[in-house]
Amino acid sequence: MKHSLQIKKITFVLLIIAQALNVNAQNNKPFNKLLAAYYDEGITFNPIGATQRGDNRFNDILPNNIATPYLKKRHNYNLK
Repeated sequence: MKHSLQIKKITFVLLIIAQALNVNAQNNKPFNKLLAAYYDEGITFNPIGATQRGDNRFNDILPNNIATPYLKKRHNYNLK
């Protein structure tokens, strides 16, 4: 019985924390915009992965991931 009460208390606290984090995430539009831009740029390096995730914008592209321009672009992206 005591163990069950502790679990309920912990669950309640976790739900409150999750709700607070969700509200903060939705209200932080500049940060969400930054993450979306970073994701959109990054997904261009893995068009096959994009297709697997359901993003069909890159279905006609195969990466040339050994070419020097690709490697430079990828390096610059990773430095962001």
